[in-house]
Amino acid sequence: MSRLTDQEFDMLQNALEAELDASELTVVSDFDNGDVPMVIDVVSPKFQGLSQLQRQDLVWSIIDRVLGEHAKNVSMIVAYTPSEIESPAA
Repeated sequence: MSRLTDQEFDMLQNALEAELDASELTVVSDFDNGDVPMVIDVVSPKFQGLSQLQRQDLVWSIIDRVLGEHAKNVSMIVAYTPSEIESPAA
């Protein structure tokens, strides 16, 4: 896998924040240690009423559009609504 540039990384974060109206967003990758795969953790009200698969599809559509062939650098997406963060299911 090829490493993302800082500009690509920033473009992805900005697109996810803007398009998902994200109240929380964390994109983690340990580029400095050669570990390229990224983990994306996002909280968005746009996920309300969507299944986990639909949430993943929504996030992947943004990732694919912004990163193109570099989308393979994303290894995991965690997607929650704000209410799921405030009062997690028991």
